[in-house]
Amino acid sequence: MKKLILISMFVVLFSFSIWGIGAVEPDRVVTVSGRIADSVDPQQGLEGAFISLMGSMNYAAVTDTLGQFSIQGVEAGTYTYQIMLEGYNNNTGTIMVANTALNMGTMLLVRYALAPTDVQAVENNMQVYLNWNHPVTEPVFPAYKVWRLHPGEEQNESVWVSLTPNPITATAYVDINWFQMPELAYKWAVKAIYLNNVVSPPAFSNSIFVPIQVGTVSGFVMRDMSHPIVGATVSSEGYSTTTDNTGHYNLNIFSGHHDVTASHPSFEPLTITDVLVVSGQTTSLQFNLTYHYTSTFQDGFETYPDFAIEFSPWTLVDVDMSETYAPDGISFPNLSVPKAFIIFNPSSSAPTDEHFSS
Repeated sequence: MKKLILISMFVVLFSFSIWGIGAVEPDRVVTVSGRIADSVDPQQGLEGAFISLMGSMNYAAVTDTLGQFSIQGVEAGTYTYQIMLEGYNNNTGTIMVANTALNMGTMLLVRYALAPTDVQAVENNMQVYLNWNHPVTEPVFPAYKVWRLHPGEEQNESVWVSLTPNPITATAYVDINWFQMPELAYKWAVKAIYLNNVVSPPAFSNSIFVPIQVGTVSGFVMRDMSHPIVGATVSSEGYSTTTDNTGHYNLNIFSGHHDVTASHPSFEPLTITDVLVVSGQTTSLQFNLTYHYTSTFQDGFETYPDFAIEFSPWTLVDVDMSETYAPDGISFPNLSVPKAFIIFNPSSSAPTDEHFSS
């Protein structure tokens, strides 16, 4: 009878020892649950997200159609969690599991800021046409921004030239000013702009080289639509030429849109804006200038020779070219010569006459 009692006690003690070493007490096993959603639309749960708990034991689960998950039988302790879903950045953190069920609440995943694809640059008629594709796997298409840069500057965004201060929704852009750039190679960068101003890495185009492109502006500088102005200056953006004896000029300049000015000291300058110059072609451009009149002038005429009918700097125009008449008996040089004006000195006429005295 004593042997039976000892054996029973041994079995009980042995059983207690096994439970304490290798098993988990029932009140230390809990359920960890939660919900996983898109950061842009937290009301929309994400199906198929994988969540794992890593600690003294490892656990895992996959979210259902509502983005919900439930992991049962989790031991109390500290765990590192990781949430993964294709197209999203991983979400990691730490949780403390106690002796009661833990609801982790709604955890958000941030979608990858995917860049646009297949950026192509094609030159046509002195403009560069850019085209690209929307990022793959994106349910909502983003907007875009475009930059111009030189090859080798891909990692130095501070020197890029912004072409779209505001995002555009199209997957195409035309760089109309490219041909005015210095003779160098250029390429273009495109970034996708998502909600909450999330910006993708850049996608780069192929390179295009700006060739030397020169055209000619040619024409006449006239007054009154018929009289040529000799020695007039025709200029544009640092380039200039002068008119010949017929008022004609040729101005060679880089192709593009330019403002061209004709000027002369005796005439009001005239600028014609937005003149299109095409490489290898001649653009005809005519100017008609008007005289430049000063508001006041003075001349005593005392320094000119007596009876002169031409006296610089005056320009004299005799419209009718008729003879000049004087009172009977009075004569002076250039009396009957056709003239517009004459420097008349009454004291030098023959004879002198008080009628001409001042």
